[in-house]
Amino acid sequence: RIILESPLAADTPKGRDRHRVYGRACLKHALLQGDSPIAPHLLWTDGEILNDCIPIERQYGFEASSWWYHSDVVDAVVVYCDLKISPGMWTGVQRAVEAGIPIEYRTIGWIPDV
Repeated sequence: RIILESPLAADTPKGRDRHRVYGRACLKHALLQGDSPIAPHLLWTDGEILNDCIPIERQYGFEASSWWYHSDVVDAVVVYCDLKISPGMWTGVQRAVEAGIPIEYRTIGWIPDV
């Protein structure tokens, strides 16, 4: 049971699309590794449940996802870093450190060309 960290925010709609495609590929990679991943940043912004471009909605997402870092449900935080580690991802890493959750860094060896 893992929390999956991948980038989402971007300066352009094309960049966000690229990050979404990459995040979904990371979810598949994690599943194929035998993990049971959760990626709140993708789940809650898909279909515009929350709009990551609206600061208060982005904050709601960060606050809601913080619960996962302080539960006994998570075995590890997996950071996918083919596209580098974004500030939002660093927040997840810091939360994992504070909660004593193991952190693993992975790559899938693929960067989407969106």
